[in-house]
Order: sequence, then C-alpha cells, then structure tokens
Amino acid sequence: MGDQKNRIVKGGRLGTQFRGKLTLAYGQRGKYGSNLWYVYSPRTKRDWVLHSNLEYDHFVLTEADPTVRSVNYAPDPITIKSDEGDTRTTIFDAEVIRQDGSTEWREVKSLYDTTSRNLRQRETQTIAASIAGVTYCRYTEEQLHTNSVLLENLRRVLAWVSAARDRSLASYYLEVAATLDARRSIVLGELYALGNERDYPLYLAAVMQGVLDGRLISDIATHTLSKATLVSCLQGTA
Repeated sequence: MGDQKNRIVKGGRLGTQFRGKLTLAYGQRGKYGSNLWYVYSPRTKRDWVLHSNLEYDHFVLTEADPTVRSVNYAPDPITIKSDEGDTRTTIFDAEVIRQDGSTEWREVKSLYDTTSRNLRQRETQTIAASIAGVTYCRYTEEQLHTNSVLLENLRRVLAWVSAARDRSLASYYLEVAATLDARRSIVLGELYALGNERDYPLYLAAVMQGVLDGRLISDIATHTLSKATLVSCLQGTA
C-alpha cells in the first residue's frame, strides 16, 4: 500500500460525546486489559482518561516539557483510504504541537509488545503520519523510563498542582516571584515563611506550576523532591 495511493480521512471517534467520562473508559477497560488513569492536565486545563501505565508516564513527562505548545491526549481516529477502497483506521495516543509549530503524532507502546497487531498498527501509523506530513513518534519504556527520579518527582508535582485546580494561584506566585527577584533562588521549605501553614500547599502548587510552565527551574531531575528542593528564576526573571 504505497503512500501515493493513500489519503487520510478524519472522523469522530465512536462515542465522542462521552470522551473524558470515566464510565465510558471503564466500560472499555476489559478490551484493553490495562490500568486506567483519570488525570487532570494543568497544560490543557481539563481531565483525560489514559489507558495504560505507560500512557500515564508519557502524560507526566509531556506536561513538564517546555518545548510542547499544546497537546491532545485523545485525538480522533485516522483512516487511510487507498484508491482501491482498502481502508485502515488507527488511533494515536497523543497529538503534540511543539513551540516551533511542528506536529507529532504519538503512540505509546511497550517494548515487549511484539504482536502482529502491534506491527500492523505501527505500519499503518507510519503511513498515516507520512501522508499528513507530521512526525511519527513511538514512546516505549526506553524513552519514558530513562530518569526515574524526575518521573517520580513529576508525579508528585502534578498531584499538587491538580489539587489546586479550582484555586487562583496568581497571588501566591507573585509573592514567590518577589522573593526570587531579590534572592534568585529558594528552597521549598522556605515557602512556609510566606504565609500560614494552611496556605503552604497553594504556594507549592504555584511554584510547581511555574516549573511546569518553564517560568522557573528546579533540581527535580536530579534530586528527590523535598523541602530542600531548589527553585530558581529562568534566565534571570521570575
């Protein structure tokens, strides 16, 4: 099936109106035979359902990737249709647009999945991405589990930020930014001095949102998250 004889037809996924609802995803769980994750994305400011542990790890790392401009964790199906009428339909795990404007269609799959279904899926997705002129990326344990310290830290960071999803963090961030303006860096334990103990989780969420956004930098890639975690301004500004 050559590229020149194929074209892409985009269509809505069956049950699109229910996407994002845990009940639908749970109903599909038996088919996929993997763990189900219901997550909140600070980047997209909405909930998503992920269908495997690897998809969750990919989600965690993507949320903290400053080179990502936008992401869709449930893109519509893509159908390749040949001139002879043969069709193949596939669903990518994510569509990512990077800061430079380039688009990636991503599949998250275990290295150990060597089934014929997986091989056929890879072939179909490679062709689809080629026709669309986008980059095709497959993420496995090899890419996702290179830094266990960062991955575990980011899981905690996302939990903190998600817990504050209904709160405005602007005032908390401005207080931290003022401190960073004067000192250039702080450790998380020093956030207690900015307010009462009850507000400490909100200061944490504000700071870590800044890290996720790329406005601040920290040492979470090399050190276990703690009150001694260092946070600094990026390029001299908060």
